[in-house]
Amino acid sequence: MIRWSLLTVVMILAGACSSAPPRIESRALGNQISQSADRFIIVAVENAPAAYVAHAGSTPRGYDAVVEYGPTSHARQAMRALEREYGLREVNAWTIEPLHMHCAVLEIPSGADRNSLLAALAKDHRVKLTQPLQTFATRTDGYNDPYIGLQRGFQQMDVADAHPWSRGEGVKVAIIDTGVDIQHPDLRGSIAGAANFVDADDAQFRRDRHGTEMAGVIAAVANNREGIVGVAPNARLFIFKACWQARLDADAALCNSFTLARALTAAFDVHSSAT
Repeated sequence: MIRWSLLTVVMILAGACSSAPPRIESRALGNQISQSADRFIIVAVENAPAAYVAHAGSTPRGYDAVVEYGPTSHARQAMRALEREYGLREVNAWTIEPLHMHCAVLEIPSGADRNSLLAALAKDHRVKLTQPLQTFATRTDGYNDPYIGLQRGFQQMDVADAHPWSRGEGVKVAIIDTGVDIQHPDLRGSIAGAANFVDADDAQFRRDRHGTEMAGVIAAVANNREGIVGVAPNARLFIFKACWQARLDADAALCNSFTLARALTAAFDVHSSAT
């Protein structure tokens, strides 16, 4: 089971979801950021609470009420001023409403020293947070059979004894990982929404291994003669792809702070839309 840099957010919400596998909503801008993090930084400025606007057709099926928070004019002006003064170029930007921050991935000037630039930004009173674009990797146990460890954990937690009391009814889980095989017979009835923050390759989304395994650990259907049994087989899953599979024949995956932050913000938005 993953031990590092995989964020799994569990949210108890109200309402029912369609049992049909959802469309994969792509919110990525291509592979530029995914392929190389060395020339990018993340900067955040203050974003005072403001009214939100939901954009029709902008949210994945299964959570159409997701809200899209935008930056205030003050936050936009502050970010533009930082770009001009430090020679930065915005690649993408988003708002994290619970933290009252407007964030951006910025490309640094050619030839600039990233550490020196980050040090200067950290002293700028307009900047709430600045950091390099971090890269993370998943870790998995080295078993030939990927299900051995999962089944052992199921037994050690006495999940079978807990199932008569609860199988996750009414619980929704946001999985921030690679993509997931949303057509898998052990999962397709449990997935309420899917969004891709890495690329626009729906076929690869469904082939990704690590996220599929994590989704199975959480919500694989019980008593269907397929795969394993999930800890909460009646839970509903929201799949947010923030990691890309390193190799086609392995579970290992990579993420960065940009893709993880976008997916985490989407999970916050799902929670906010139902509370």
